[in-house]
Amino acid sequence: MPVRCTDGEISDDDLRAWGAGPVDACIQVTCAQVRAALHGPCLARGVALLELTAAQMLKLFPDWERRRSAQRLRCWAGRLSSARVRAVLASATWHEIRAAAQHKDEAAQIRAAIAKSISRPASPSRPRPRPSPNQDST
Repeated sequence: MPVRCTDGEISDDDLRAWGAGPVDACIQVTCAQVRAALHGPCLARGVALLELTAAQMLKLFPDWERRRSAQRLRCWAGRLSSARVRAVLASATWHEIRAAAQHKDEAAQIRAAIAKSISRPASPSRPRPRPSPNQDST
């Protein structure tokens, strides 16, 4: 079911491409606002979520888990209100934004995000399958 906005509709194919679950809603925002809230870098999505009301958030994120994640991202984006911080952290990951949002000073926010990006270990590679015990190792 498409999302019906004030200026058109967003198709299920678009929602799928953005990694958003199925949403059946008629919401009083523009298609551009929905797109900004569901697609793009974390901080940009969080800033877009700041513009939505609680009722609009409920319609756009009907399931509790996705709504909780969106509310966290919205809260963190609200804490990162400086234009300088938002510019520096524009492509930051979820973890870097969370680390930055724990500080009030803009320099401390930037340092925390950078420290988090340096301290995060690389993603582990896919584990190799173990040989089954019934196989001969000849």
